[in-house]
Amino acid sequence: MNEVIKTEQLNKKYGNITALSNVSIKAEPGKIIGLIGPDGAGKSTLMKIILTLEKPDSGNIEVLGKKLPEGKMYIRNHVGYMPEIFSLYTDLSVEENLKFYFRIHKMKNSLFEEKKERLYKFNRLQNFANILAGQLSGGMKQKLALSCALMHDPFLLVLDEPTTGVDPLSRREFWKMLGELKAQGITILVSTPYMDEAKQCDYIYLVHSGNILNEGKPAELINNFSGVIYEITIFDPQKNIDNIKNIFKEQTIFLSGKYIHLSSNLKISRHYFKSNLTPMDSNYSVAKIEPTLEDIFLTLILEDGDIDDKQ
Repeated sequence: MNEVIKTEQLNKKYGNITALSNVSIKAEPGKIIGLIGPDGAGKSTLMKIILTLEKPDSGNIEVLGKKLPEGKMYIRNHVGYMPEIFSLYTDLSVEENLKFYFRIHKMKNSLFEEKKERLYKFNRLQNFANILAGQLSGGMKQKLALSCALMHDPFLLVLDEPTTGVDPLSRREFWKMLGELKAQGITILVSTPYMDEAKQCDYIYLVHSGNILNEGKPAELINNFSGVIYEITIFDPQKNIDNIKNIFKEQTIFLSGKYIHLSSNLKISRHYFKSNLTPMDSNYSVAKIEPTLEDIFLTLILEDGDIDDKQ
């Protein structure tokens, strides 16, 4: 199998809203593929089509070597899915949830103990086996949800923003678990709005408003970025960003934490910065910095002309 997932020119609309527009992606075996983008970008729609839960309006799709819609049941039997919203039974214990998903997949009863112990070794939840799922922390809930998705030994895992709302330590531990699954040869398709997580993927697609804006290995996207990022430190950046936009009209400008980032294909002189920024703040500073994935993504989105960069 050359590709675990292969979509060609997928289109999907909900009324007048375009969810996907000519979306083509591929996922090679044993790789972590990232769909990177904000809410409403089309990531969940694409995942639901891959999971056979939605039908595209047009385009072709192949999952695990099976074309849709003919291979629908085979795909469902060999794909694990973890939705964005915690969907396990909160009034069942950790072990009862595992058993419930075991029974859903209609496996032999004699296999449960073996699978349960293997998953406990993986997720380290054995000490919480009798705790109700609703009483677990956010990170533990995600571990349990991932374990339930793994119960039937899927070839492909589809994870929809699995770490949203989870604390940073639990996020790191979760991604360590994904690395272990990748080492076992499982292909993982994961969506996330977090750029630090995007760097942990083997290949990423930058998604916005139903379109693929760019794709590639994270390091290659950074190395191939043709522009320059200037980081401006200035008093009250939220207030001054509009003034800076009016001065640097041909450049791409956005907030990045407490800084203003200016993305440009031109070299801007110190004198030009000084003459224009000093009236706003005599203590301003400007530094040329290495671009991040977030800088690249925001540059692409702003050039596309569809974002409120003051969020």
